[in-house]
Amino acid sequence: MFGVKKEKKKNQEFVEKDDRIDCMYNGNVIGSVTFIEEEGFLIIDSIVVSPGYSYRTIGSQLVWACVEKALREGKKCDPLSPFAEKEFGRHPEYQAVRGSAQGEWYL
Repeated sequence: MFGVKKEKKKNQEFVEKDDRIDCMYNGNVIGSVTFIEEEGFLIIDSIVVSPGYSYRTIGSQLVWACVEKALREGKKCDPLSPFAEKEFGRHPEYQAVRGSAQGEWYL
């Protein structure tokens, strides 16, 4: 969607859990993005990638997985994590799902 396609590597999959999406490679978790689901928002609060997989676009793929989830569920993304904020700045096409939940839960 948006003319952007994030390619999965061979033996790599993304597994959605309650409050996170894990990137699996050969059955092992190599990265995770955590988020808070709040009234129409996915608030991306943390992205962690195993040190051996740094600089391999895993973090970028995890942000994209959140964008895809938001699109599927008709939600907006609030990139609270500094890395996610940077990714949203790099990808103008992500602006379609960008929103701010600050007024909702920062009170």
